[in-house]
Amino acid sequence: RFGITRKFRVEFKEDVPTAYINLKEDMKIVINPNFFSKLDEKGKIGLVGHEIGHYADLPFDAKTLIQSLFIAAREMGEDSGEEIRKAVNFFMDLIVNINGVFRVPEIAETYKQLYTIKPPTPLERILAVYYSEVTGYDFGKQELSKEEEVFKRELYIINPFTERKKLVEEELPKFIQIYKKIRGKFGPQASSFSEDFEMDEKEVKATIRRLIKEGKLKKEDIQNLPKLFPNIASNDLEAN
Repeated sequence: RFGITRKFRVEFKEDVPTAYINLKEDMKIVINPNFFSKLDEKGKIGLVGHEIGHYADLPFDAKTLIQSLFIAAREMGEDSGEEIRKAVNFFMDLIVNINGVFRVPEIAETYKQLYTIKPPTPLERILAVYYSEVTGYDFGKQELSKEEEVFKRELYIINPFTERKKLVEEELPKFIQIYKKIRGKFGPQASSFSEDFEMDEKEVKATIRRLIKEGKLKKEDIQNLPKLFPNIASNDLEAN
């Protein structure tokens, strides 16, 4: 359904909140078996479809993810690396869900079931209503407060259907500003899906060097390296 012909591998791990993709290994999805067992057949199809969507739409590859993290770090100032990853993951889920549900309608069913297992946060409620309105698929009935309704309307400034380059460079900063306002109003927003995309350290270093060479990262962006990639020192990027 995604136009991807490569085979996927699925690994079940209990220490995963729900599911994520592993960019360290080609086309690998990691799923929590306990969470998976609580979904019905449609929910399971939707969960796998959502994760495949990360390969098809966003981040697509490690380079796009790394650039996204640094762009988000610019917008989020003193926020921790964990908070930056969470915000980027929310944005990537937004893009995947809106585009992916037209290929895998069961994605909407996954979210409906997810929120019966775990009550949604204010941001998740806002996004569920937004997804339903934009796509016409039912992501679950959510009652929004007047304040939440205002934030939902703000999301319409984002174009989720544009090309990948613009998603990262133009639409992600818009989302981050809305995310910060929601967090400022309602407090930290937990994510139901893991923001821990696994990546190979050597590939991360090589990719950051390439992004700098291409002018997509500035030297001042490297000051955010310790919180985004604490195992990589700035002098590691000087090697070829």
